[in-house]
Amino acid sequence: MYKDILCLPDYMTTEQMPVGFKLVQSDDTLVHTHDYVEIFYIISGKIDHQYEGKQQRILEAGDSYIIMPSKKHIFTKRKETSIHRDVFIRESFFREVCDFISPTLYEELVNGTHACHTRLSQATIAYLENQINFINQAIPDSLAQKTALTRCFAATLLEPFLSTTVENQMRNFPSWFKELLSNFNKIEYIKHGLDEILKGFNYDRKYLCRVFKKNMGITMTDYLNHVRLDYALTMIQSTNKNILTIAQELGFSSISYFNVSFKKRYGITPIRARKYK
Repeated sequence: MYKDILCLPDYMTTEQMPVGFKLVQSDDTLVHTHDYVEIFYIISGKIDHQYEGKQQRILEAGDSYIIMPSKKHIFTKRKETSIHRDVFIRESFFREVCDFISPTLYEELVNGTHACHTRLSQATIAYLENQINFINQAIPDSLAQKTALTRCFAATLLEPFLSTTVENQMRNFPSWFKELLSNFNKIEYIKHGLDEILKGFNYDRKYLCRVFKKNMGITMTDYLNHVRLDYALTMIQSTNKNILTIAQELGFSSISYFNVSFKKRYGITPIRARKYK
């Protein structure tokens, strides 16, 4: 289909800094692939974009794509100016981030199981740009801390794509299952756990667990834990509540379990996460 396809080498990352950033105002001259993972989002203006030979679409502020290695795409500049942010992620590092979320996530992204396009709010873009500035300017105490910080950033970039996948799936879900999923996003429910979340659903609990795992690819217990930890990260970085209070408000059984779970998911302790807010 394509006469010329360029494979771009990874020149923006290193073993020590596996994530690179670049503001772009130009178009591309050739259809190209990468040997790294690229995530971009449009900051302002409009630009034409073609992905994997599909029909060209006009992207505007908020549009974001994840381009996995070997996937083809090209930008075509329009008359008006545009600015987009390119985030380059070393493939081996990206695999590590995916593994923290799910052991099958990387292959699912390669195979197209998850959405490759999503929309970001202006508030999300502002937050990401602030985090990029912090990463570029900060001098962490150790390489391990900087790696953890970039891992958190990469996980934040992934979340909108995973949410879009769920939203797309939900269009085909029965109304009761959509209601069940919405309960996982209500702080008054997640604090009290699955018993509160499942209250009012006239189905056998084993059946609910089986349907949930089939549709979401994860157990309800693990999903609830992920939701709680995502809320915790947001609260740690956007409020002054102490760590113990946050853990208790989100229903964690003990502060030690919360600390272990948080570090396992994000590769950084809650205290360090607050330091980098």
